[in-house]
Amino acid sequence: MDMAKLAISTQITTAITSGLVTAALTTGTSVMLVALGVFSVGVLAALLLYWLDDKFGISESIIRDLKFHRRTKVETRSPQPVFNNWKALGRG
Repeated sequence: MDMAKLAISTQITTAITSGLVTAALTTGTSVMLVALGVFSVGVLAALLLYWLDDKFGISESIIRDLKFHRRTKVETRSPQPVFNNWKALGRG
C-alpha cells in the first residue's frame, strides 16, 4: 500500500507541477525555487494520502482481506526430469 501511495503522490505532483514548472522556468525563476516547490507539492500530496489512509484504515483492511482470502499452495512440478533426459532429447 505504501508503494501505491508513493505512485499516486508522484502522479499528482507531476500533474500539478508540469505546466507550472515550464512557466516558472521561462519567466526566469530560480531552478532551486522550482525544485523546492515541486518537492513541497509532492510532500503535501504524500501527507494527504497518509492522512486519508489513517482516517479510513485502507491498509489495515487490505491486509485483513489478504489474510482472509489466503489460497492453498498448488503443487508445482519440477523441471528436473527434462534436464535429466536432455541428452536423450537432443541430437547428441
